[in-house]
Amino acid sequence: MKLALILGAVAALASTSVFADQLQFTGLNTDPGLHVTIDLNLDNTIYHVAAAKLNFTDLTTNTNLVTVCADLEEALNGGVHNYNVSTIPSSGDPGLDLAAEIVASSFASAVDPYQQAALQLAVWDAVYNDQGSFNLGAGAPHLTVSNWDGTPLTNQNTITADASNYYNAGLTFNGHSTYYDSQSAGGQSQLAPQSVPEPASFAALGIGLIGLVARRKRA
Repeated sequence: MKLALILGAVAALASTSVFADQLQFTGLNTDPGLHVTIDLNLDNTIYHVAAAKLNFTDLTTNTNLVTVCADLEEALNGGVHNYNVSTIPSSGDPGLDLAAEIVASSFASAVDPYQQAALQLAVWDAVYNDQGSFNLGAGAPHLTVSNWDGTPLTNQNTITADASNYYNAGLTFNGHSTYYDSQSAGGQSQLAPQSVPEPASFAALGIGLIGLVARRKRA
């Protein structure tokens, strides 16, 4: 009976869980003076959004969190917002699942402001266009890179090239991200990388727990 209970606990660790969390936006993770933004033309509405990693304070765990936006249609303010937190893929949404793979594979390598903008562009192309390949002109929504103040963006070709590389890396990567699904107005849904133990790690954990029980029985 004890062995069955232990194996059940290990299986529970391996499964995807959803829990509630509270996040507060604290600012961009890059130099805001660069004004790198992305425009989404969706249903004749243009959304003009800063393209960078975002900083949050997780008030539930009292930790700092760095993410990329998974929903640019919702305005983000600095208030406290409720989120459902889960591990994806799979979410049941192919575009969002691909975005999660992009974040899992390339989040750490997107360091400078232009790379961060490229990562955000790749994520939004996956979420909104979902064409199976990086193509800003594909699909009904159209994504473009710009400057907030309307001045020419000299690094646009570099940003789109990096975004294509991040997108393609996500197509072949097998990893997981944490999805923060906003449950309140003024909170954008977010993605952050997550380390998920491989099946072998779960097996090792199970063996260790079983060994611990066996030692207690002998004692």
